Order: sequence, then C-alpha cells, then structure tokens
Amino acid sequence: MERGTPAERAVPLDLRRISHSVRRFLIPVGIVAATVAGVTLLSSRRAPEVYQATSSMVAARSDTGNTVINNALVTAPTLPTGALQEALGSPEVLRDIQNRLNAAPLGQAEQLDLRRRLLRNAQPDGPRSLKLVSRLDEQRTGVYEVLARAATPAAARAFADATVTALMAWDTQRATDSVTRARESVERRISALDTRLNGTNQSGRADQLDLRAQLVRDREQLRVLEQAAVGSLTRVGTAQLPTEPVSPTPMRDALVAGLLSVMLLLPVVVVLDLSRRRVNLIEDLDALDLPLTVLPRFKRTVLGGGLGPALRHAQVQQQAASLRVGVWAQLPGPQLRVVAVSGLRRGDGASTVAALLAAALAEWGSRVLLIDTDPLGAGQAGLWRARTEAATHPVAVAPRVDLWRQPSLPRLSVEPRKLEALQAEWAQQYEFVILDCPPAGEIADTLLLMARASGVLLVTAPGTASQDNLLRALEQVRLVAARVMGVVMNRGPVSARPAARRGVDVAAWAAGDAATPEVAPTEALSRLP
Repeated sequence: MERGTPAERAVPLDLRRISHSVRRFLIPVGIVAATVAGVTLLSSRRAPEVYQATSSMVAARSDTGNTVINNALVTAPTLPTGALQEALGSPEVLRDIQNRLNAAPLGQAEQLDLRRRLLRNAQPDGPRSLKLVSRLDEQRTGVYEVLARAATPAAARAFADATVTALMAWDTQRATDSVTRARESVERRISALDTRLNGTNQSGRADQLDLRAQLVRDREQLRVLEQAAVGSLTRVGTAQLPTEPVSPTPMRDALVAGLLSVMLLLPVVVVLDLSRRRVNLIEDLDALDLPLTVLPRFKRTVLGGGLGPALRHAQVQQQAASLRVGVWAQLPGPQLRVVAVSGLRRGDGASTVAALLAAALAEWGSRVLLIDTDPLGAGQAGLWRARTEAATHPVAVAPRVDLWRQPSLPRLSVEPRKLEALQAEWAQQYEFVILDCPPAGEIADTLLLMARASGVLLVTAPGTASQDNLLRALEQVRLVAARVMGVVMNRGPVSARPAARRGVDVAAWAAGDAATPEVAPTEALSRLP
C-alpha cells in the first residue's frame, strides 16, 4: 500500500490507543488545569463580596369560600405561567423598585450599586441581581421566592423587600384595573344620560332620572371596590439580614475551573494526538516489517545511580541481553562490527540503548568501543559516571568497555580514507564499535556515519514521533544505503504479543545458517522471559 493513501490514513480508534493517549497527556493537562485553578483562586479572592437576601410571597386562589368576603372584595385572578417573571423585567415594576429603594435608609454608595444592578438586570443579556424562583402546584398556587444580591447585607435585604412590595403592588393593580374600567364605563353612561336629559321633555325625564340614580349608586359602589381590590399574592415575611456572602467562593470556583479545563483540554489533545498517528503502541510499528525490541520504562531508582549499578538489576540485564543477541545474530563477525544507534528525536533514549548494548556485548567477552558522537551533549559520560572531556584517547569505563568522547567524529565521516584508517585501528583492539549518534534530523552528518556502519538501530519512544516521522527517518537512512537492523522502542508499553507470531530460529541464524529467516531475531528476543 502506498504512503498517504486514504486506506492508510484511516486509523481505527481503539480503547487501548485512547487509553494510552489519556495517560500520556493526563499529567500535562493536570498541570494546566492546576494553573487555571490557581489563577481562578487568586482572582476570586480579589473579587468584591456579594450578599444575597430572600423574600417570599404566597400565591393563593381568589375564592375564599365566604360569600360576604367574596362580595366585598375584588381579587386578582390566578397568575398565569411566567406572568410574574415578565412583570419583574417590565419598566414599570423596575421603576417602582427604584422609587422604593430611594426611600430606603441606605448609603449613597449602596444606592448607586443598586441602581447599577437594576440597570443591568433590565438588559436581556446582563447579569442578574434579581432572581424569581417559583414552587407552584397544578392550580398555580404555591410560593414565589425573590433572591436579591447586593454589595452589603443591608442593601440586599432592602433590595429583596422592595422587589416583593413592587410585585405585590403590580398584582394588586391587576385587580384594581378591572374595577377601574367598570367605573369608567359607568361614568361614561352617566355623562351620556345627562346629555339626553337636557333635551328630553318633562314626560320622559322621570324614567331617565331613575336610571341615572341607579348608575350613580353603581359608580359609588365601584369606587368602594377599587379601594378594596386585592391581589393573589401575600407576603410571607420581610427578608432576613444575610450574614455570609454568597460570592466569591474561591475554592469552589477554582475546583470548577480546574475540572472544566480537564474536561475541555483532555479530549482535544487526545484527538489531536490520535490524528497525528503517533507511535504509541508496539502495533504501530508492525507495518514497518522490521525487527523490534521493546525496552520497558525502568524505575528512576534503577538508572539513577548510573549504568554500573543498573547492570546488576535483573530487568536491565534481561533487556540488555535481548539487544546483544539480536545484534550478534545479524552481525556474526568475525570482522569489526560498527553499530550506529540514533534516536528519532532527542530524549528518546538512544544513549541508554547504546550503553546497554555495549555492556551486554562486553558481558559475552567482546571488546567494545563506545563513541559518543553528539557535539551537543555528553550523555555517555553521565551514564557511566566517567570524565572524558579532556581525554584524547578512549577511557575504560567497565571491563572490556572503553568510552571515547569525540564530538568531531561526524566531520571525519566525510573523509573515507581517514575513517577506513580508524576502522583498521579499531579492529586491532575491539570487536564492536558502538556509535552513539545524535538524531539525523538535527545533524545531517549522522547519515554519513550510518552509511559507514555495519548496521543501524533506530530508537524511538512512545508519543514522541509520528509514524510519518519514522517512515521519513527510514527513507533517509536507506537513501545513504545504510542497513537498518531494527527499531528499539524505549520506555515502551508491556504488550502481550502472540507466541506464534513470526518466530525465528535464533541459534541457527547466529551460527550462520544460509537460510534467510522471515524476520530478524531481535523481535523474537523481546518476548524472552
């Protein structure tokens, strides 16, 4: 299949791959979330305090069950759904609230703050300092609560009480308006009747005067009912003075900000990571059809004391043995064998792999020269706890292992005669030369070193490079006719690979069997117990 085809680009999103991406990015995302939570905590602590007061009203049915009371009072009808909320946002009610607050015993700063809050509350998208909460049954009876927020406890209480009073006045006005309209209708009839009386003869005036008298009595009765009109809302009690601010809440705000950051960032980075087709799992390298060795992540205490103590660790010995036998099988000798070890990116662990390979080969009795060719670092000196800065010749760092810190070696690779002379000199003292090379993407001379080597090991780590990066690196290596012996996944996940998957007779291959195996032995060795 060609690179870049749609079939190749279609990457299935399985749970293992998603789980690996989540684990890989969980710590960075957690750091970002903690930073966001810390900034939120500091800014929330600097925010001004806000107090909230609550005042309640009861919505009851207009029918009291008493005929005398029902005839003596005019009660507003039951409020329809959403009517009181709409009234709270009306200019008339807001103006009434403002007038009542002007009469409240508050300071000038408190008055100014409440005026600003009312103006923002009137805006459709503005912050709400007034909130209406209803708990009603199917008959639209129940309790309405007014939640009012202000900068001080006294202002919050005055705000809640003024709002409840204004809403109750609006509700009462609903009952009054119907009576007022009826009275105004009667008054218009009286006025029209007076006009007719002025043009009526004596015989017809008596009936019209009786009608007028009845209308006057109705008008007076309606005037009385106007004074007796009541709404459907009844105040439960005045608002209590709040003792604790409702905001800011620094800890809650920080927790919410941190959780939201994780919920928003983690899916995004996981999707981006999966879309870049990074090499995270062993299966990501299967399509390369190259020998594969997996080195697990060692504990910090294992390599923290240097390579010498680490080689006494059973897990390190096991992984070093898999590298050693794989190289022995592919480069049986007896001539000098030069192995170039290079990572796709810095930090992939190429220096550690080179050091483990050198130590493992020396354990089998081979004389090994380990050369650190990176001009930008001294990774081998740190691993072996050796001083090689001022050395003009290889320094013994372990039995049968010499280390040479020679940053100028990449420049020698462009002069084949000098390099051939060096190899002839090395062949007299060593059986293996391990070149710890910098990434070819950073220093192009690394490719020339690889071209002169007997074999090349490419080192990668989960998540540091995409499959496209790995394919590009392989193309560069093969462009200079270098031999790629295999890929080492450093700090790789432990994967239960099938036992019957493309096995190889390591012993026959190492002995020089003429038959070419299907796969180099390094992959099989990675499964050794």
